[in-house]
Amino acid sequence: MNVMSLKPRILIAEENPEIRDLIVMHIESEFNAELIYAENVDHAIKLINNTQDFSLIVAQYNFMGKNSSRIYRFLTENKLEIPFILLTQQFPSYDEMLKGFLLKRIQNVYLKYPVKEHELVEEISRILKIKRPSLREQFRRIRGNKVAFFHKEDVPIFIMDHTNKYVQLTHISDISNDDDFYFVPTEKYAELSTKINQKLIDTLTSDAVPTVQKFEIQVDSINKIHSSLLDLGLSREEIELGQAVHRSSVEILSKNKRMSKLIGSLMKYQKYSSELIMMTNYLSVAIVGQTDWASDNSMQKLSMAAIFQDLSLQNDELVSIASTDDPRFEKLSEDLKKEVINHPAKSVALIHEVKPIQDVANNIKEVVLNHHERPLGKGFPRKLTTEHLSGLSCIFIMAHEFSHRLLYEKINLDILKKIADDFESTYSDSHFRKPYDAFKKIFHKKNIIN
Repeated sequence: MNVMSLKPRILIAEENPEIRDLIVMHIESEFNAELIYAENVDHAIKLINNTQDFSLIVAQYNFMGKNSSRIYRFLTENKLEIPFILLTQQFPSYDEMLKGFLLKRIQNVYLKYPVKEHELVEEISRILKIKRPSLREQFRRIRGNKVAFFHKEDVPIFIMDHTNKYVQLTHISDISNDDDFYFVPTEKYAELSTKINQKLIDTLTSDAVPTVQKFEIQVDSINKIHSSLLDLGLSREEIELGQAVHRSSVEILSKNKRMSKLIGSLMKYQKYSSELIMMTNYLSVAIVGQTDWASDNSMQKLSMAAIFQDLSLQNDELVSIASTDDPRFEKLSEDLKKEVINHPAKSVALIHEVKPIQDVANNIKEVVLNHHERPLGKGFPRKLTTEHLSGLSCIFIMAHEFSHRLLYEKINLDILKKIADDFESTYSDSHFRKPYDAFKKIFHKKNIIN
């Protein structure tokens, strides 16, 4: 980027005017950036060729009848290191022009189309290394559907104009959309943060709320915990929210008769890391519930470990590499290989900073550090053999591998049989015997946990 530029330049290549306007709104509401619009793929390439000082490209895959992978090919052919956010329903791994898009360039990412505002903002913040201090120091962002709650507490509501200045709303009737961004003063937000978390907790623990809605609230709560830890540090309130996620998981498990049906409901959140957290949480808690290690304490540790397991690894494609035997691992640069190998230890380091959970942190840290270890020393980062793994680590390892394979492999009856056979040969002996027997029980018993 031109060193004289005072703000990042972002190229937008999106053919749907409504979605383009939405993307622009979200970017302008969070970042002081210059936005340039491409009319089509050829125009985008021309703009890049003319200036070569774009900070970021945001492009729809199918763009005006042509694939925007041609834009990416132009970047690679001309050795231009411009980060790229690809908007697509499903990543087109068949497209040769996108070879190395995710693995060779760590800043690149694809987002599900149509894009969700929080995902777009988070990725742009990560790529441009913009920490958005105004949100942390002066104001906190809220959704339109939270405005009435804050207004009722006499908290002033602000919007951000195109110059990134905060303007106070005088009438609540000016709120046009529940999904729009609004802002409240940080000190007022802190005062009401407990009430907001309590509302989430009440929803998670209410008997009147259906399971599907609780799943959605659990995902929202997990995202809130992650963003709080990475941006602001984790308070006792977020820990209580994590505990509520755990309690609602136990309740859902106790009420469901079939684990297979429950797993099917968990595979609907599209983002691999979110689905992995949810599935390892439910599976590990269900497994320990069938052993003599079962207690609320052990179940809570496994739930917390699920939430924190990949906290230090923000690239979803890298999160999905569960083994160094994965062919994708060998294609990574040496720096990215180190990032994958070291992420359990880095996640543990982040957990170490969370003071409210230090009373139970040792067990959580052990499970997180070991979640990529496998029998016979075939895992990472420490290549531990089975006798060096605790019972809770063994349970979580099995839950992690099973969840990964369900999410990553194209599931059919033959694949499921292969997974079952692999688990029988890998986990039925030695230290894994008890967790493995419990694992089988959760798919055959009438009640998943008592």
